[in-house]
Amino acid sequence: MRLKNFFFLPVGLATVFYFTFLSFSIFSFMTTLFFFSLTVYRRQWHILLIAMALTTIFVVRNQWTTVSLIQEQPVTGLVRVYADTIVVSGDQVTFDGELSRQKTKFRYRVKNKAEQQHWQNRSQKHVEFMATGTFTTPLPATNQHGFDYRRYLMSEHYQGVVIITDMKHTHKLHYLTLFSHYLRMRAIAHVEKHLPHTAALWINGLLFNYRQTEYYESLSQFTNNGLLHLFSISGMHVYFF
Repeated sequence: MRLKNFFFLPVGLATVFYFTFLSFSIFSFMTTLFFFSLTVYRRQWHILLIAMALTTIFVVRNQWTTVSLIQEQPVTGLVRVYADTIVVSGDQVTFDGELSRQKTKFRYRVKNKAEQQHWQNRSQKHVEFMATGTFTTPLPATNQHGFDYRRYLMSEHYQGVVIITDMKHTHKLHYLTLFSHYLRMRAIAHVEKHLPHTAALWINGLLFNYRQTEYYESLSQFTNNGLLHLFSISGMHVYFF
């Protein structure tokens, strides 16, 4: 039991400290203060020292891997599409991908119905192409505890958001290129092809964490009717995707 505590308690305490560093919320600060005081009161100095060392490692790693967002400016470069992230909403297409091998979010406005249908066929969009567009600056959080989109992008290692205005020289990627995205794309496409539309929305949303606009519209209906608990699952899929 002591051996387990020696490993698990410092890790748990370090996780609490690190979460406080990321969130800067009153609740997380009070939780950290409670566990810190409890550890000091029990004179568990070895656990506290290990937890502080782990927290330092977590913080340093976060600072090293967090990228700065590129400010508004024109850009031209090679784009690789993560086909499993494509979402088509009206004439707007959004997806994640790589611009010059750096992780980036993209937005594109389709020009006609045929192009919209082409983007909806995600199995044909495991591609790369030359794109011209503009980096756009995300808006900051509108209130103190609101969702900070800029911070989210940096923490997830995105270099920014690009609005694409033109694309050319499209080439299909080999399936081994971006293989994890290719597998997830094939699974999502299989569900969409073989299941009714509404069922496909929920299965892809809950199982593969792929959520279109219609998914959130349906979610609000279940929430308003008090039936959201019917879709409660472990959440392990969120960790993987």
